[in-house]
Amino acid sequence: MSIIKLDVDPSEFRRQLYEELAAGKVELKIIMRDLVVRGISKQLDALVEDGTCLSYRFIEGYQSNIVTLQEAIDKGGFDFWYLTLQLDLKPGAEMTEDDVSHPEHLQLLSISYGIGIDRTLRFSHKKMKTRERYQIQMLHPVIPASLLMQNSSGSVKKCTCETRYLIPKPLGVWSWWQQFACVICGTAYFCECFRQAVDKYTPVALEAKPDYFDSGWPHEFLTATSNAKYRSNICHLCSGKPSNLFYCHPMYGSSIKVRYGSYIKKFSISDGIEERDAENKVREMLGVPKIGEGWLNETQLFKIISFIFSNHSVVREASPDWLGKQRLDIYIPELSIAIEYQGEQHFKPVEIFGGASGLKATRDRDKLKKNLCDANKVRLIYFRYDDELSVETVEKKLKRYMPKSADIN
Repeated sequence: MSIIKLDVDPSEFRRQLYEELAAGKVELKIIMRDLVVRGISKQLDALVEDGTCLSYRFIEGYQSNIVTLQEAIDKGGFDFWYLTLQLDLKPGAEMTEDDVSHPEHLQLLSISYGIGIDRTLRFSHKKMKTRERYQIQMLHPVIPASLLMQNSSGSVKKCTCETRYLIPKPLGVWSWWQQFACVICGTAYFCECFRQAVDKYTPVALEAKPDYFDSGWPHEFLTATSNAKYRSNICHLCSGKPSNLFYCHPMYGSSIKVRYGSYIKKFSISDGIEERDAENKVREMLGVPKIGEGWLNETQLFKIISFIFSNHSVVREASPDWLGKQRLDIYIPELSIAIEYQGEQHFKPVEIFGGASGLKATRDRDKLKKNLCDANKVRLIYFRYDDELSVETVEKKLKRYMPKSADIN
């Protein structure tokens, strides 16, 4: 059995890291995981080619919450926990822990199991009918800071903080002072639209500061806003990008508040209005109904579907080849889901739509469309014209039909 090297090529790792960033990828956790997996996989592909290894895969554990390169460098590296390599070898192939070499460039830190037992790896074997399954679990692998710096001077120091590199800075729940940090150097900016709220709230935080421990919200707010830097059009509302923020738990607010709570609070402070009115202002900017308002027509239903599935392509009036001359009101190809808005003419004769004969023709078309969707493994979901629908009820209904691959905003 060939030696399994749990390592990466340092020059290749650095090159790919900065290429990924230059290409506009900014989720550090995903970049780091992919580069480590890619580096270790090179030799595994060779084992697959020669037939020794039938297949392999990586099973994720946990990763650091660090979101910028500079922060990772300052902390000595980027941490993983319990990253597992699963190898399926041909029947009878033997492998021991001695066949696994410790990395030269990545670091494997140990985890203590008490009574002087420290381990860096966990090795297991399961004999199966058609294969020998081995698992190598790296308990605490670390990408050291030396692999994260492009060169000795460090491109981090030369960073110009292009807008495409700015990502939401993680905050605790109920913290509204949302900043956007450069994924490379870590410099944080407020969107210009936050300036008025920050200025109005600073005296409130200063007055409350003596009543809180150093970890309390006034200290967090004042630390974040001291020497604050601002940049225009970088927040989710100003840039039009969907928000995946987590302002509060869903039990304490609507789905809009969970993801846009920072902006609701910001408007409440800057405009001096109640939070309900501030949320309605945000909803209006997003193009979704205000609190308590239901859907009125297909256009508004399309808006909410687009909002919920902002991380997927949502097509209106779609006409895939297999549907012939018919159209789908709303179609999400990636998830094989279609959504139909059914007006009154789908349930009773409506003169403008041809009366009784029009109703029969409509129902025939609906039946044909349903059959074609079933034949092409597309799930068809219906919304009626008289449904009492809100952002929350639409989302709740759709979740019942969603595959695990769905990325609901």
